[in-house]
Amino acid sequence: MLPTALPRSLVAGANPQARQNVSDFFRARIRFNDYGAASPDSIAVRQALDSQGGNHMKHRRPSPALVISIAALVAACAGSAVAATVITSKQIQNGTIQNVDIRDATIRSGKLSKGVQNLINKKAPAPATGKIAYEQVRKAGPENQPANVFQRVTSLKVPAGAYVVTANTIMTAFTGETNILEALLGSNGSVGGTCILDVGGVTASSLQTIAINDRQTPATLGMQLTRTLGADTEIILRCAGGIAWRASESTIIATKVDSVTQTVEP
Repeated sequence: MLPTALPRSLVAGANPQARQNVSDFFRARIRFNDYGAASPDSIAVRQALDSQGGNHMKHRRPSPALVISIAALVAACAGSAVAATVITSKQIQNGTIQNVDIRDATIRSGKLSKGVQNLINKKAPAPATGKIAYEQVRKAGPENQPANVFQRVTSLKVPAGAYVVTANTIMTAFTGETNILEALLGSNGSVGGTCILDVGGVTASSLQTIAINDRQTPATLGMQLTRTLGADTEIILRCAGGIAWRASESTIIATKVDSVTQTVEP
């Protein structure tokens, strides 16, 4: 067993440095048990060393209140440092702030420049409605049609909408041999041809001379009109002549427009 007190001969008469050396020697000899705690003998030696003036400093764990106080002090100091940091526009490089960096609904329109506000408030122009044209072509026919009977030349079906419609055809008369005496007397005179363009019950007509004194005078007859149709409609071109006739180069063109405004004078 280790001694519980130091001999006064080693301590009382020795100088402070000697006493410290003896104390350090016995402290190094303190034994610990298998569980990591100092044995009773070692504790007795430590107490004897302390009573004889050993240079021993006791260590204490900081209390929970002290730990919390220190943590609060550090957080307060850090918060002051962060709050004192101000980021200005000179420190922001162009193109570095992305949409994901800005929280939704944090920037009001009033904070934006006038140019950006004008772009946001500017109404987009209404999309232009492209014009659509429908065309029907008949290169030849009908052939050798009887006189004074209107015959269908060609037709075109269009969907509902507003249209500008034009039609043209060439009428040629079928004439016999020319009688010189009748030609001199002018008994035969001239013979005309008529065409009618029918667009949903609204019509336009054209009249031309197609023969004079049994001589052919092919004529181009042209018609046009505007019409707003509420449903699919067939546009029809019909013609008749005072003499047997035929048609060629017949066309109907219907161009769809946004609207039609008609003014009729009395």
